[in-house]
Amino acid sequence: MRIEEITTAAALEWLRPDWIGLWQRAVTAGPFQHPDWLLSWWRWLGGGQLFVLAVRDGAELAALAPFYITTEAASGERQLTLLGNGVSDCCDVLLDPGRSGAKAALAEALKTRSAGWTSYDLRDLPPDSALLSIFGDEPEASISRDTPTVVVDLRGGAEGSLLSPRMTADLRRCRRRAEEIGVLSMDFASSEELIARAMDVLFALHHARWRARDEAGVLHGSEREAFYREVAARFARHGWLRLLTLSLGDRVVGASFDFQVRGRAYHYIGGFAPELGMLGIGSLMLQQLIARAIRDGAGEFDFLRGEEDYKRRWGGVPRPHYRIRPKQVAETARKTEDKHAGAA
Repeated sequence: MRIEEITTAAALEWLRPDWIGLWQRAVTAGPFQHPDWLLSWWRWLGGGQLFVLAVRDGAELAALAPFYITTEAASGERQLTLLGNGVSDCCDVLLDPGRSGAKAALAEALKTRSAGWTSYDLRDLPPDSALLSIFGDEPEASISRDTPTVVVDLRGGAEGSLLSPRMTADLRRCRRRAEEIGVLSMDFASSEELIARAMDVLFALHHARWRARDEAGVLHGSEREAFYREVAARFARHGWLRLLTLSLGDRVVGASFDFQVRGRAYHYIGGFAPELGMLGIGSLMLQQLIARAIRDGAGEFDFLRGEEDYKRRWGGVPRPHYRIRPKQVAETARKTEDKHAGAA
């Protein structure tokens, strides 16, 4: 097997067809490893130096490790990180399961090039990530639990079976309160024009909600908006996009940006009018999103990163993710966290 080192955006874009083919063969890979997500991320949110390792078996792509390296100006430290870091709830490399030597070739490529960075921080890794075993053999590497995702098992096949009697009653009350204000309707955007409008609403509502808390929110900034608009358009072409809006009368008061890929629904982010928060608009949208996921044959509804209480009320169960750092960095971070916890 031979290794290709990709360091330019043009070369990475040129790899897109082979990358898609590898993603299709890597049947456990999710949307955050797809080139439509990561190439858009690099275009709008990336920084530093691309460092992507492509392993080829003959002409076919057998593995892809999409890294980049950032350099800290003051210290000169060069940190290795996976593309998509920050906005991706799952980061990982891709391996063709039919190429038994791909992981070993990737591990050797990383080892022989390790002088190119002084540190690394690989976050949001799933339990089956090849990086866990690759770095697990390194004595200076620390593998720790990262923020888990929370997943609802939908294989029971009926939305009602997921909900407690109390939850069902709460949803009915939410609907009644909402309908006292206006006719309630929920729609999934489908056409290009409707998707653009729904994205406008999503950003406006999300910003309004976070401004009410005097915070920026995770969708803040023109580059982030451009990234999510591009992803929405690309995912819509695959039939993956689930972009829901909720209206009361003639006013759109809620929106949710979700997707469904390979039998799993992903609840990525939403927003609703902050003055209507007590109506339970978010819960009503979740009910609709889960019902749609079941109709579309999803076996899981992934709330993604974070263990907020509301996810458990829908039957969500934490699924561990992992983080790899040098032991010295991890220990320093732990001591800092302990110090802050003690001060609090």
